[in-house]
Amino acid sequence: MAVFTNIVNGFAGEVDGIEITKMELPKSSYNFGTDGLWQQPIIGIIHHATGGCGSLNDLNNILINKQVSVHFGIDRDGGVAQYMSLERTARHAEEGDANWFALEHIASTKCNHTHKQLAMSVKVASALIHWVNDQNDPLVGHIQRIHSSGRPPWRGIADHIQGGAYWGNRRDGLNYAPAPEWNWTKYIDELLSEG
Repeated sequence: MAVFTNIVNGFAGEVDGIEITKMELPKSSYNFGTDGLWQQPIIGIIHHATGGCGSLNDLNNILINKQVSVHFGIDRDGGVAQYMSLERTARHAEEGDANWFALEHIASTKCNHTHKQLAMSVKVASALIHWVNDQNDPLVGHIQRIHSSGRPPWRGIADHIQGGAYWGNRRDGLNYAPAPEWNWTKYIDELLSEG
């Protein structure tokens, strides 16, 4: 079971003993109208892909310039950065902002997801699930470790593309995976094996 450790103000210092770089975003990237605080139960994790091949610093600059946000970014070498506190929503999927964590992967058609990156993604997703389930806050719901389909809101792990118009008609997520080794079945199997 992967877990976050050394959490201060919602920022984790490590996941499963691996350092997380803190890159806190300015308030302009919060979910407007709520000061970024969770207003609804957390029901899942949305996977995003940058559509580019840059670094976690590049992602930080893009998020600031576009005044959007994600909770975690994972680079192609398996490095991980946290941009938003676990205690706050991110601006990443329109109506999905209110109760979904955002997990951004640096990947595109020119630089697919890597094995190291997706292995780290599984660790971060597992740690998020355990963090949510350990909370005593009545707003925090239970994240089921399953892949869902159909019209949201359902619980679990999802690609941004699955939300359709509800999540802003974006086409990113796990669709840049290194085939055939990584797909949703493998991702969920790896997540389940994390405990």
